[in-house]
Formats: sequence, structure tokens, C-alpha cells
Amino acid sequence: MHGGTPVRTKPFPDWPQTNEQDEQYMLKSLRSHRWCTYDKGNFIPQFEKAWAEEIGAGGCVMTPCGTNALHTAIEILGISPGDEVLVAPYTFIATVDAILLNYALPVFVDTDLKTFTMDPDDIEHRITGNT
Repeated sequence: MHGGTPVRTKPFPDWPQTNEQDEQYMLKSLRSHRWCTYDKGNFIPQFEKAWAEEIGAGGCVMTPCGTNALHTAIEILGISPGDEVLVAPYTFIATVDAILLNYALPVFVDTDLKTFTMDPDDIEHRITGNT
């Protein structure tokens, strides 16, 4: 950047990584015209079951993106309007959006400069009866 020496000399690997089997599943799903879990014959229930088994969970809910996954998690946790949710300020906007979509309040915790995560000493100061 700005004429300096690049940190990375190798090109980044292709993403996403797929193989022929992945492509066949994608084409079959695309051509089925059944893209949600309410339709029979799609791969979503199969994926949810296989992923739950892979991670040792009792179940799994597939979402189209991380923002939806965060929103779903907040719903499942029962976070309600007016509840406060502690958040690291060094995050993606979707983290805060998911909280606000549930009418809860994000409370930013200072960043630990060594780990770039929430500062444990500041967490205690941010906890209230609504947290």
C-alpha cells in the first residue's frame, strides 16, 4: 500500500473451494426451483442433519448469511426489547444490526489492546440489570 513492500507475495487461494460433487448438488438444487425448507426435495434438511451430526449438536438451522445467523441466535436466546447486549466495538456492523433488529440495546465494551477482544476489566462495569 502506498508504495510499501507487500506483506503477502503469494496470491490468495480461490474461494469458495468446490468440487464436482458440490457442483452437482448446486445444479440439482438450482434446477429443482425449491430453495426453502418448506419445499420437499431440497438439500437444506439433509445439510442441517449432517452438520448437526458433524458438530455433535442436537439440531441445526441453516441461514443464508452470518447476519441472519446472528439474528436467529438472538431470537433463540430470548433477548427482548430493552435488553442490553455487550458488544465488542471491533466487529462487523451485522453484530449490532442483529441486536437492534430485536429492539435490544448494544452496549459497547472497551477493546483489550493486546487481544483486540472485549476488555474483561470493562465488562463488569457495563453489566446492568438489563444485561
